[in-house]
Amino acid sequence: MGLSLGYETDITLAGYKISNNNLVDKIFLILDLISSAIFIYGIYILRKLIELFISSDIFSTEVIQKLNQIGKVFLLSTLTELIAASLIFIPLGYNQKPIDHSWINFEFPTLGLALFFMFLSEVFKKAKETKDENDLTV
Repeated sequence: MGLSLGYETDITLAGYKISNNNLVDKIFLILDLISSAIFIYGIYILRKLIELFISSDIFSTEVIQKLNQIGKVFLLSTLTELIAASLIFIPLGYNQKPIDHSWINFEFPTLGLALFFMFLSEVFKKAKETKDENDLTV
């Protein structure tokens, strides 16, 4: 008895046939699900960040931490998705058709967004330091 993912027929994704009987395909689907859950968690943190913007000082330590956390979560989601996609599109001893690298284009916007949030947290950290110095001189 093997691991069943709850579907009986094969799934086609980006021209690749994902089988219920293949272990690599099952690992891909599980990693893809994990990546999606991580991304949704990042959206949840973003929602909490927006609530902080509305209710408190935008240069607080909590805001800076949440910006950095969002970046790290989106980065983890992207890396998980790239690992999952590489299982499918980079041949592991079998190949149904030539390798298609178009899947990489879907991950670059999320990767850019992750790096943007991490950069933004550093900008906010510097702004907070400058604000604190200005508050001391007054």
